[in-house]
Amino acid sequence: MSVMLRVFVLICLSVCMTVAAFGDEVIRQFRVDIDVKQSGDIVVTETITVNVEGNQIRRGIFRDFPRYYEDAKTGGKLPYQYDVISVRRDDAREPYTRESEGNAVQIRIGDADRFLERREHTYEIKYRVKNQIRYFDQHDELYWNVTGNYWNFPIERAEAVISLPEGSRVTEAVAYTGGQGIAERNYAYRKVMNAHVFETSQALQSREGLTISLSMQKGVIDPPSASDKGWLWWARNGALTVLGASFLGLLGFFYRSFKRVGEDPPKGPVFPQYEPP
Repeated sequence: MSVMLRVFVLICLSVCMTVAAFGDEVIRQFRVDIDVKQSGDIVVTETITVNVEGNQIRRGIFRDFPRYYEDAKTGGKLPYQYDVISVRRDDAREPYTRESEGNAVQIRIGDADRFLERREHTYEIKYRVKNQIRYFDQHDELYWNVTGNYWNFPIERAEAVISLPEGSRVTEAVAYTGGQGIAERNYAYRKVMNAHVFETSQALQSREGLTISLSMQKGVIDPPSASDKGWLWWARNGALTVLGASFLGLLGFFYRSFKRVGEDPPKGPVFPQYEPP
């Protein structure tokens, strides 16, 4: 009887542990397909399968993107140019709003008047990002934070599949895992046909992410166009230009105002007076 009791207790514990595992709010899979265009833009499709239990996730999810990236030329910050193409949940269109939250661009996905069912849901976010190829003297590079580091719950499995333009030859493929500023290498890399695949080898904890870097030979990705160069110039120098123009405008305003009302009229001739007026 004692043996049967022990078996029964073990079965109950196993069931409880299984239920607890399924009861956690966690991202089961985070797959990202990146289509690199010859223009230097990238089209990103994120497929996120998340388990919803009504704790932190009630009406939907937040997807936070960084607002700025480091300029490879000057080392300063340049703003990302995001264009959201579509947002879906469980193969159906899903409402969303876009906001700026601190140093992040936040996509709020879900209906504010509707609670999600407590089960697994799959979100698909598709967007385009302009000018995401970094140009160096000897090579060009795609450097991309695949998952972001803003999630409050673990990611059990993350995968990035990158498709490059025809004729591209990759000279280096590396990835990094962990929190902000941490460069661990818990991933596996393989090439499947013309796609380059990165996959995490262990779960990512809260605030941890996957970042990939693909270096390729020059000449396949088009150099920045005239309009792209103009935008980059404005992004780098726009604030200083506006400040200088404002200063010159203010200086001109004060000068005209002084000439109009502040300057004394010319004085007439001075004659001596020998008696008091």
